[in-house]
Amino acid sequence: MYDKKTKLNVVLNAEANRLLKNSQNSRCMYKGCCNKPIDSHCFQKAMLEKNLSDEEGMVYCWTIKGVSQGIRKGEESFFVKEHINKAGVFKGFCEENHDAKLFKLIEVKDFVEKASLEEYSFLYAYRNLCHLLWEEKTILTINNDIFEKQYNNLVINDIKPFTKDKLNKMSEVLSVDFDFKKHENLKGIFEKFIVDDGTVKPEFINDFKIFILPIDRKLLFASIACKELCGSKYPISLGIIPEFYNKPSIFYIIAHKEDSDIFNILVECSQYSGFFIQNIVMKCTSNTIIHPNLYKKLCSNDEIENLYNFISSFEYQDFAQDFGFNFFDI
Repeated sequence: MYDKKTKLNVVLNAEANRLLKNSQNSRCMYKGCCNKPIDSHCFQKAMLEKNLSDEEGMVYCWTIKGVSQGIRKGEESFFVKEHINKAGVFKGFCEENHDAKLFKLIEVKDFVEKASLEEYSFLYAYRNLCHLLWEEKTILTINNDIFEKQYNNLVINDIKPFTKDKLNKMSEVLSVDFDFKKHENLKGIFEKFIVDDGTVKPEFINDFKIFILPIDRKLLFASIACKELCGSKYPISLGIIPEFYNKPSIFYIIAHKEDSDIFNILVECSQYSGFFIQNIVMKCTSNTIIHPNLYKKLCSNDEIENLYNFISSFEYQDFAQDFGFNFFDI
């Protein structure tokens, strides 16, 4: 017989491996493309190198990889130290046609400088929406073949049925809070306006409400989110992005026109409180990268614990309040 601690360690490793196996998306996420995706960056590598990394090219990122590493260690974990070559990457878009071409307005200097802030934010929001769909499928998909392969260990053979049942129930509960159909529908609407060559049809402003607030300070973090808010018909995109080439640091909100009322409330709150901007993005995101200096500052005075408590809380929260962490103050 194996003791509980031994069984737990094996289960944690199996679950971490299951998540990593689930993350291997097999098809490019742009429209009906069937090409194999490569590791796509959510945040352009040049921006990470300039604004968010240390001398060794390291950053702290909050992604599914960090979650799986935390599971392996038996602890709740948000941020993991990563090199910019791998930070914030996901199996998103194919190398042949879409990874570079689709996002030239937020990647390539000459195109970035000519892009409007609306186009720039729009493409960020689209790429993050794809990342979110990839991430949620990684977490919520319980594939029998992958489960059997990763949990094929004599140490835990007697608790496999129990573990599988728990995973299925967890997936059902989490799926209630994430409507794949709504997110897929929104993705399709985005793609109506994004051309294969990376240009954005000007008509996108007829279907989307966009608010952009320049942030007049140097940022040591980037965070992007997409979430249903206040009963919105579609998920709403939010982001805080550091300066890049001629683009200033910005906060953006992008919502479908059918969610105009909610959009207007968010805009009003954003103009009233800097804490609101930080807090609503951090509450909604699972895609954040921060500079090692900011991470050290957050860890030095318990701000990181306050952040984790804020993220994990299910109680009503007034996002205009100070919850004991400040990403802007360093």
